[in-house]
Amino acid sequence: MPDEAAIQRLLDAACGLVEERTDLARFIRATTPRAPRLSPKQLPACRHWKPALALANRQSAAIAEALTPLGELFHWLQNPNYTDAVMGDGYMDNYAYANVVGGRSLLGGNDYALGVLLLGPGLTYPRHSHPADEIYYVVGGTAEWRYGDEPWTRRAPGSLIEHPSGLVHATRTGDEPLLALYFWWGDIATHAGLVEA
Repeated sequence: MPDEAAIQRLLDAACGLVEERTDLARFIRATTPRAPRLSPKQLPACRHWKPALALANRQSAAIAEALTPLGELFHWLQNPNYTDAVMGDGYMDNYAYANVVGGRSLLGGNDYALGVLLLGPGLTYPRHSHPADEIYYVVGGTAEWRYGDEPWTRRAPGSLIEHPSGLVHATRTGDEPLLALYFWWGDIATHAGLVEA
């Protein structure tokens, strides 16, 4: 089983991505790796974990390598606001996230959230918003991202994508699954909610 050193490698790599955001970087540096406090839990979307990791490029390789030994520890979750009836048939079998820090997570904590989002191919995460500020870092898989009514933009592994509090945004995958590291800070207790077009 991966030890605390593996968790520390992920925290160090994640901190390097947001070093200029001193408040967020300070939270990450203050996080103490320890034995996970939640038991591992798999969901159907976890079948996309290894294929998505394999899509990392040279830019995202360090984060992919840091995540790889932790995959077996993750306690995968889904937003309680989402169901197949709301999101579309088969959506829930292709969507999951896992928190490393914050809320229901490996390490606990409530100053910020650090975790991973996993989406299967051919999926649209529709327009939604949340009060937390958010940064995504694409680890594996090229997907399209949209802010408000702006055009869709393709973002490859190694891309940083920011969503300020309240910004309506959406994501859609093509032929590839998507694995993205995320940071949430501010109100991390309130789940994302869908926004009508």
